[in-house]
Amino acid sequence: MVQRIQTQFPEFYAALLNSLDYAGEKFNASGSLLYSPVLQGFGNVESNGIQITDTNLGSSLGQILLTEQISNAQIPMDFDEGNNRLFLITNKGLTLINLATPPLSIGYLSPATGPASGSTNVKIRGSGFQPGATVTFGGTTVQGTFVDSSTLEVSTPSGSAGGVRVSIKNPDGTSYSLDAAFTYQ
Repeated sequence: MVQRIQTQFPEFYAALLNSLDYAGEKFNASGSLLYSPVLQGFGNVESNGIQITDTNLGSSLGQILLTEQISNAQIPMDFDEGNNRLFLITNKGLTLINLATPPLSIGYLSPATGPASGSTNVKIRGSGFQPGATVTFGGTTVQGTFVDSSTLEVSTPSGSAGGVRVSIKNPDGTSYSLDAAFTYQ
């Protein structure tokens, strides 16, 4: 049996998260996605790109392919405040990538604990949220309040003591679940 340990990243750790980037890698604001520069050779052709990894599940969510070569600068990329645009330093200068639909993910919940009676106001940080998204706490669905594509606010339903899975379902049908993301006390 594999035991997963979930780490919560409150807002004030954003600076710390960015200081943990390696070799030009960059976390999104919630820490739920890691963007990594890659250079892959296919025969005599090299392909530059950005690999997107879900930090909770450790799975690859895809790659953004580039025709430019990413600079070997210490910090070759950064995001705008809404995590909707990625700025890259490349051999062509400054390259802007619009991330119109970042992958759906959950970074953390704040607070991540509350009474079993429910009614805890929770901020969910992640990416890819859409207006009209619903949130499920251990099987009970509530309507999320859309703040922006990286933030939802909800009031928890009542539940049983212990950790519960939190799932988000967007109106377009995409969904994401994170085990033991909220703990009822």
